[in-house]
Amino acid sequence: MVHRLGELNASLWRSDGTPGGTVRLTPSELTVSTLEPIRALGGRVYFAAADTDHGEELWTSDGTPEGTRLLADLEPGAAGSQPRSLTVFEDRLYFSADVGESGRELWASDGTPEGTVLVEDVDPRPGIGSSPQLLTEHAGRLFFFATDEEHGQELWSTDGTAASTTLAADLAPGPAGFSVSHLVSAGSHLFFSGGPSDLSQQGLWVSDGTAAGTRLLTDVLIQPDVRPIQAPAVLSGRLFFASIGDQVLWTSDGTEEGTMPLGTAGGMQICEPESYQLFAGRLVFSAEGALYESDGTQTGTAKILDLAAPSDASFFEVVPAGSRLLFRKWDRLTGSELWALEAE
Repeated sequence: MVHRLGELNASLWRSDGTPGGTVRLTPSELTVSTLEPIRALGGRVYFAAADTDHGEELWTSDGTPEGTRLLADLEPGAAGSQPRSLTVFEDRLYFSADVGESGRELWASDGTPEGTVLVEDVDPRPGIGSSPQLLTEHAGRLFFFATDEEHGQELWSTDGTAASTTLAADLAPGPAGFSVSHLVSAGSHLFFSGGPSDLSQQGLWVSDGTAAGTRLLTDVLIQPDVRPIQAPAVLSGRLFFASIGDQVLWTSDGTEEGTMPLGTAGGMQICEPESYQLFAGRLVFSAEGALYESDGTQTGTAKILDLAAPSDASFFEVVPAGSRLLFRKWDRLTGSELWALEAE
């Protein structure tokens, strides 16, 4: 876990749930990035962190202070390589890093300094990187959006080797490229939200990973993630997301006829859904101060209980804890307290 303890910088900690078993792993002079996820791979965790000697670089820990170390100083100096989009794929860690003349490109690591390598310089112009983003595993490959001089920003994929790193689909031919906000794998479908930079054909797209199998489903866009808990969810190969603007709950099975707003069995719209959790074969989430569940159909979508106090407009996070889901709920007798939902 990342935590601030009376200091300006965030640190990495480990805990077994007891005071004596709660240990700080990173040195006090190191600042762990709170904007990038911590990823686990092979009994270690990987994270971005900065100090004055190395700038922001990739660090790793085995859960002990002695086993917490800088993985590789890819860009020596105060700025560092600034690792982004840390993603585990095929037993390696993939990320973008800004290094030397290659600029920001796709890198991979097997957990060793010598095994931390550039995958491919997608945009070979000196000092200009392709800025890979939205790294997503799908159908045995790693997909991402990247930019080069000829195509602009487009959909690429790789199996982790330079030879296999190729343009998957040129969605908007020409250097202007394609603007995108989400990339989500759901069963046999790869969903993304966006459109050409000229703002034509904006909406929800679906792909099987090939240019021929990529098409626009609807002109509805996915609401940008202001908070991490607003990210879309997947249940049984279906995508669930809040639409941009009105933030109504939508679902898609990858077909035009199966892409639609999803209301309750009583016909009520669900607005501002977030904090989706897969639980006991269903999707549980909060929306407008209430807790909902869904099996992906309208008849199987219903409110479970109200969470918010009168006039409370705050958001509610749902957190898995073993066989239960934890969340904050208010009632007139106890006020706002921690509650749990248990599987039946």
